[in-house]
Amino acid sequence: MIDTHSSMDDIHNFIMHNDNTHDANTTQQKQGTTNEASSHTDHIQAVTSNEAIAHTAQKNNSFAAFDSLRHKFNTRREIKKTEYIGGLFPRKGITVIAGASGVGKTTFEQKVIHDLSLGGNILDGFTKNEPKRKSIIIAGELGEEGLTERAQEYGWHSDTNLVEVVDLLDFEEKGYSLIINEEAGKANIEHLAQTPNLDLLFLDSFGMFYTGKETDNDALRNVFHWLLRIARKYNIAVVIIHHSRKRLSNEQQKPLTLDDLIGGNAISRYAHRVIAIEYNAKLEANTVTCLKSWGPYFKTFTYKKKPGFYGAEPYLEINLEPGEIKIPTTNNKNTAHTSEAATQRKEIITILKAKEDHQATIQEIRDILDIQEETANNTLIQNLKRMINNGEIIKPNNKRGVYALPENVKANNSSETEINKE
Repeated sequence: MIDTHSSMDDIHNFIMHNDNTHDANTTQQKQGTTNEASSHTDHIQAVTSNEAIAHTAQKNNSFAAFDSLRHKFNTRREIKKTEYIGGLFPRKGITVIAGASGVGKTTFEQKVIHDLSLGGNILDGFTKNEPKRKSIIIAGELGEEGLTERAQEYGWHSDTNLVEVVDLLDFEEKGYSLIINEEAGKANIEHLAQTPNLDLLFLDSFGMFYTGKETDNDALRNVFHWLLRIARKYNIAVVIIHHSRKRLSNEQQKPLTLDDLIGGNAISRYAHRVIAIEYNAKLEANTVTCLKSWGPYFKTFTYKKKPGFYGAEPYLEINLEPGEIKIPTTNNKNTAHTSEAATQRKEIITILKAKEDHQATIQEIRDILDIQEETANNTLIQNLKRMINNGEIIKPNNKRGVYALPENVKANNSSETEINKE
């Protein structure tokens, strides 16, 4: 407080004192602000440093699981070799059976499934001493009734506890999807894959269960990766029936290749095995060929439908050594191979013996032998002509299209000598 009687010096000293006090306070305030800023910066740096450490730890933890999946390539370690069920289908893998529509892929599939349910010899010895296997067929084309009718036609008997049919149309009518590029369909198929003691899961055919574009490799890649995960997760073989593209006339004499499969190359790329089934007109049989395999390849074999006699069911004749059959040349009048011709002549004799009057029309013979292809029909005609020339059969009263046994063959119960003249 300045007294009114204070001198100029007193006033001056008072002002200077206040200025010094203000400066001191200002300096203290600046220092306090600086300290606060420094403290705040230190806090930020500490938080940032802690976050960085935590992030690094989290990063290391996330890659720990990743790194655990890395393996050193040790060729000496013991591994379980791939099991090929029935000698055909790799367990934990995908097999594609491909062929033209109507060639007989499903017939072959059924024969294998019935054989596997009984165990022992599969496909007449293609695989021997096979344990019993459990299969599920997801039937998209023929359906449960169609498959049952075919099994009854051939007289195939299986272990009913080891073969199950899932009819696509029945499930769709009840609102259950089985489409493999839909989440609901995937969930339902995975549920089927969890069936206890299941060995094989068949999808017949691929186009019935996949609604996307078959040229979309990215979409197909996702579907096949999912199917592969299913196969590995549940230790089963996934088998897909698939169609080959319609071939040009100049291509039909050539064997099928992987490029003939309908759709993108992802179908053949991600399959462990690709098996081709195609009709061979020269052999008059279907050939079964391994086009691709991540493991061993099997030798090509054939099968054909053969008629049963005296009311017996037809059967599939498996030829595991088709390479030993000589292919006839088309410019030879006797187009049938000798052994094939002799077999057919025996069958014709048997048909005629079964008739009361020992006669049969050519159409009756065709029906019993189940001859439908033009090449097979030509072979039959050539055989009949040859049998007439050899005296094995006759044309009674020169009736057109009617064949009969001669009197000497009728009286002889054993015509082996006559049949095997050659």
